[in-house]
Amino acid sequence: MRKILLEKEFPQPLEILSYSIPNFFEAVLGTSILVAILLTLKFKNVGFFKRVKSLNLKLFGIGFSLIYVVTQELKLHNLGGRNVYDFNDLIASTIGMIFIAFIIFRYGVTDLEEKQDQET
Repeated sequence: MRKILLEKEFPQPLEILSYSIPNFFEAVLGTSILVAILLTLKFKNVGFFKRVKSLNLKLFGIGFSLIYVVTQELKLHNLGGRNVYDFNDLIASTIGMIFIAFIIFRYGVTDLEEKQDQET
């Protein structure tokens, strides 16, 4: 799709979107997977995870993902491959992080502990 957009005369916003949308999905999927792994460890009563509140695990997962994504976009590390700095990619990643944080906190997984906290 990118090749078609570059060969033809398409509006620049479409070109930017075609290059930056993978960053949005990378932030969404990476954060979702990390939070899911942390909550699974809690629900399976693994080690210290069973004593940590679900809210704290969600915050840690989102925070860690945010740090990883932003530092990668700013080229402070190259763990994700050959990354090229692009401000639009940073914006797309940030929007992805905000989007998935909203989804996790608004519609995400809850457990008995959280339901009891909400009722009191």
